Amino acid sequence: MDRRRFLEIIGLTTIGLALGIEGEAEARRKRKKARSKQVIVTPQNKIEGDKLTLYFTTNSDTLQRNDINILRKFYREHPDSKFLVEAYCDPRGEEDFNLDLGDKRAKGVEQYLHMFKRDMKVRTVTYGESKAKGDNLRQYAQDRKAIIILDGSVFGRGLDVLPADYYLIDGSSSMQGEKWEVVSTYKYPDKSKRYVFKDSGIIPVTDFSGMSPEGGTPLWNSIGRVMKEMDSGKSLTVLTDGDDTYGTRRYTPEKIIEIAKSRNIPISMIATGVRADTRRILEDIVGQTSGKIYVENNQN
Repeated sequence: MDRRRFLEIIGLTTIGLALGIEGEAEARRKRKKARSKQVIVTPQNKIEGDKLTLYFTTNSDTLQRNDINILRKFYREHPDSKFLVEAYCDPRGEEDFNLDLGDKRAKGVEQYLHMFKRDMKVRTVTYGESKAKGDNLRQYAQDRKAIIILDGSVFGRGLDVLPADYYLIDGSSSMQGEKWEVVSTYKYPDKSKRYVFKDSGIIPVTDFSGMSPEGGTPLWNSIGRVMKEMDSGKSLTVLTDGDDTYGTRRYTPEKIIEIAKSRNIPISMIATGVRADTRRILEDIVGQTSGKIYVENNQN
């Protein structure tokens, strides 16, 4: 083999090796890029009214510093409340493992709440993977969480988030029991005025002693009547556990909205056990008068 041919062979071999090295390097870069796309950032913790959501990394039940800080902030907003901690996992892993992991997440949150206040009442529940919705890594990150909410009656929770100048409280017979205990023992703002509505009309209340729920629910008439007692520009929060039971009404929802708007009275609603059509009316009143609404446990 002559020298020229030998050098050509050596050159081609060198080029081939170089291309092979470059190809492998490019393959490594592609693999690294693909792996980087799989890194999912844990969602941001968030407070939404009377609910706090904390997110966890995969297989972890550890609260990080920012988790503890926002949990402390949430507690300070509701220092006298009871709490319910619900824990969730993503759908990967065995069912028993996820139930145990969820329990550890819930108990970890409970431990810190008791550090903030030793005698705080806290309930915990773990759903494991049973309520998971994710089918990819990004959605799995949304599944790994603990939700902390105020525990107890809807009225207690609603009163915590919807303070007012005037309160109109349902005094019908269906309010007996825990619901009446909550509204009659709640610590209302010092300068607020309270009225209970019954078949007999609206009754101003400073002390609930000796008063008990009875009769029907003249909801719309009672809202109209209490607005006559109110100063313009003051806020009203209405508490009810049912639908209006009176066929003859001096005040219709439309009339209530008209009066409230003309006198600049924002009306907020705290309700439970109402039908869907009643809820729509409540939402309309609240929306048109710049109030707020806290409703749950609708009937069909």
